[in-house]
Amino acid sequence: MDRRVRKTREALEQAFLALERQKPVNQITVAALTALADVGRGTFYLHYQDVGDLQQEIITARIEAFLAQYATQAPTQINGSYRAWTQSLIADLQQHQALFAMIHRSAMAAAVRDQIVTRFCQVLTGPAVVTQYVVNGSVGICANWLAKSLDCPADALSDFLAEQLEALNAD
Repeated sequence: MDRRVRKTREALEQAFLALERQKPVNQITVAALTALADVGRGTFYLHYQDVGDLQQEIITARIEAFLAQYATQAPTQINGSYRAWTQSLIADLQQHQALFAMIHRSAMAAAVRDQIVTRFCQVLTGPAVVTQYVVNGSVGICANWLAKSLDCPADALSDFLAEQLEALNAD
C-alpha cells in the first residue's frame, strides 16, 4: 500500500477511534472524521463508503492481527504450563480493551465472536465437544471481563484460562 494511502487511512482510523470514545458510532459524521483527521471529505470517500465501512475495516484488521498472533497455532506450553501464553493473551486484551468494547457495541459482535471461537477451535486439540465448550466459555468469560461485568484480577483470569487449557490437553 502506498505510504500516502496508509497515512490517510491511519489518520482516519485514529480519528474514528477518538470520536468513538466520545459518542455512539451512529452519531459520528464524515465531517467530524475528516476534520479531526485533517483530510478532505472527498478523500474519505476514496477509501470508504461510509462511517460503518470504516468501522468494519478497523474491526476486521484488528481481529485478524489478534487471531494471527494467538490462533494460528496451538497455545504454547512452557514447563508444563500455559500460564505465560495466557498472561500474554490477557495483557493484549487489556491493551486493546477499547477496541474490544467497540466490537461488543457493534453490529459485528456476534460474527467476530464466532470467528474467534472457530479459529481457536481449529488449533486446539481434544474432543470436539470439550474444545467447543472450553473455547466458548473462555471467550465469554474474557468478553465479560473486558466489559467489566466480571470482577476478576488479570492474574486470576490468566490462571483460570491456563488451567482450562491444561485440562483440555489432559484428555
